[in-house]
Amino acid sequence: MDVYPAVRDYLELWSMSADGLVILRDGGWAWADWGEHVDERVLQNAWYYLALKAAVRMADLADAQQDVAAYRQRMESIAAAFYRIFWRGDHFRSPEHEGETDDRANAMAVVAGLARAEDFQALRQVLRRKLHASPYMEKYVLEALFLMDAPGEAITRMKRRYGPQIDSWVTTLWENWDLGDWGYNHGWAGGPLTVLSQYVAGVAPTTPGYGDYQVFPNLGPLRRVDAVVPTPQGHIRLNLQKNDTSFLMTLTTPLAADGTVGIPLDRLTLQRLTVNGVVLWQDGAPTGTTSNVEILSLDERRVKLSVPPGRWTFEATGARTPLLEPGETFNLSENPVRSGRVVFNFLQAPDRAGVYALDGRRVVDLIPRMTETDQIVWDLTNANGGRIAPGIYLVVARVGDAVIRKKLIVSNP
Repeated sequence: MDVYPAVRDYLELWSMSADGLVILRDGGWAWADWGEHVDERVLQNAWYYLALKAAVRMADLADAQQDVAAYRQRMESIAAAFYRIFWRGDHFRSPEHEGETDDRANAMAVVAGLARAEDFQALRQVLRRKLHASPYMEKYVLEALFLMDAPGEAITRMKRRYGPQIDSWVTTLWENWDLGDWGYNHGWAGGPLTVLSQYVAGVAPTTPGYGDYQVFPNLGPLRRVDAVVPTPQGHIRLNLQKNDTSFLMTLTTPLAADGTVGIPLDRLTLQRLTVNGVVLWQDGAPTGTTSNVEILSLDERRVKLSVPPGRWTFEATGARTPLLEPGETFNLSENPVRSGRVVFNFLQAPDRAGVYALDGRRVVDLIPRMTETDQIVWDLTNANGGRIAPGIYLVVARVGDAVIRKKLIVSNP
């Protein structure tokens, strides 16, 4: 109650322009992010829209319903103008922005909820190619990838961007991507920690103060996750493990309310689901076994369960939908490549994989770009993030004792 009036007064500092968008505010330090190619107008409209969404929820909690109509009116105004003014067919860009396409701005359009689902594929392409965000704003780029259901791409980018900080002898987080004259003890670079907790482990409140909550893991290429999530009522503890035929979750929750738990299937055709050793689902149907855990729904993506407080172990087993034809050990999504990306599918996880020029130079190591344990998505960029030239390349991978060599033609990077 004490905080909300200050939030309301702060949001009233902004004015709306005749085109329906919020007017950029100047000030003593008009700053959007470190780095180059910052598209401030797109960013500020996305940030303001996101703040208005939060203000609607805060007003409801503070019993200030009289403010909601004004918030919603501004949200509707921004939403109506955002595509008309900023959308360029495959990315967002303000008319006055002269630099390269801004990954931060396009990510924030997704995080704010302004981007449309039908444009996610194009926006994912922007976030594969552009690397302008600082360690602070990179958090929102990663969040946008998870929101667009691209966990493998998010984890690949996370490793690529933050890897040098993890590998460094410096044990703190950096203000920018190199030490130089920048600070090297900046908590703002810790965004991946919240992303891993909320989207990879999948633990998040659905009402204030964890009155209700959900656990919807999304491991991407990871095989194991351990998480401890603090809440006002105690710690939620989670262990996740997956392989080609099963997914195992151990959840300990002290919360008073039931939670909604999603068991991800990840191309797994569910044959059996057990809860604390009791079979709840088998061969396409519930078993009818009495349990405090209730199956809410099942689709190709996940099994949703209502779970009361306590310690629970869930195991889903089944057959994984193959990406290869019988007898294949490796294939490509397309060859020649014309779409700007190519997917490599393997019978099992490769030990090594790379793309080479015909003179033997390695163009890129593919292992850090693995999106699933048997799948790699390559955005046609080299080890430095630059776009490769059209031409003929060689894909070389080692899977167990076998070496795979495949000619790859790139016609339209």
